[in-house]
Amino acid sequence: MAVSRKISWLFATLLILGLSLTALPARAASIDLGTAGEYNLFILSNLAITGNQESGRVAAGGDAKLRSYTVGTEVTDSSGDTLVVGGKVSSNIDPVATGNVVAGGKVNVPGWVDSGHIQENSSSLPVDFIYESQYLGNLSNELASLATTGQSYSQYGGMYTVGDGTSEVQVFDVSGDDLSNATWWQSLSSIPDDAWIIFNVSGTDIDLTGGQWALVDWSDKIIFNLYQAQTLSINNITVQGSILAPYADVTASGATVAANLVAKSLDGSLATLGQNFAAYDGGGGVTPGAAAPEPGTLMLMGSALFGTAGILRRRRKAAKTA
Repeated sequence: MAVSRKISWLFATLLILGLSLTALPARAASIDLGTAGEYNLFILSNLAITGNQESGRVAAGGDAKLRSYTVGTEVTDSSGDTLVVGGKVSSNIDPVATGNVVAGGKVNVPGWVDSGHIQENSSSLPVDFIYESQYLGNLSNELASLATTGQSYSQYGGMYTVGDGTSEVQVFDVSGDDLSNATWWQSLSSIPDDAWIIFNVSGTDIDLTGGQWALVDWSDKIIFNLYQAQTLSINNITVQGSILAPYADVTASGATVAANLVAKSLDGSLATLGQNFAAYDGGGGVTPGAAAPEPGTLMLMGSALFGTAGILRRRRKAAKTA
């Protein structure tokens, strides 16, 4: 009898826990761009960029067309891979200032360029773009599921953001329309100086044009997660953070991104400030990119234990009868 009561109690506990998990929002256990975080521009398909220079490293899963554009002006590792391209590369100058070019297709550069640092038609790229595309899509979706810790809203043509004052990861849901119409940002309030900030931006078509100087102090810990965006336009603005837009075709003009840009494709004029997103490792709950615990599994375990209790009761009853 005592065994039966214990098993029934355990079943009830697991059932309550399972129901509770269905109501609990996900919390960030870790936030890491993975391999993409090692490249200031990480483009999953085609890259066409002109008239600027990139201080960091660049990766593109499709073809790369560079016009008067130099990659890796502040890269110090002369033996590393500064530009990785899954397809063809076309450039009217030496594509990189420092380091190597590795491409899955043909590399077309002027005849005066020393090709000693260029590897074309490579069958073994240092980046698995198919895997990274899946990882980044999962990451974007997981971040979008995180519980909000504060409120972000548009007023008087500007963006206002108020956090909870304590959380290590401050999470905000932002309307894509509000963000597109914002021309400036009000100073952030109730956000710890050492916090990470996730702006989960809804909407399929986003424009970034407004000033973001209020975000400067957190620029290496901010992600604009455009989890629904199909198109993104960045014009005459420095985006103070990283952009995670794995499904978006990006057009840019006079644009700067303080940290990393992850997108489906990129066409235009854009550079980054060379810093990388500072990965977050702490907290608890769901790790982006990993499967969340399923309450149904716990309930099945409870059902199995309940069945076991019934078997034990029948065996004891049979033993007494015998």
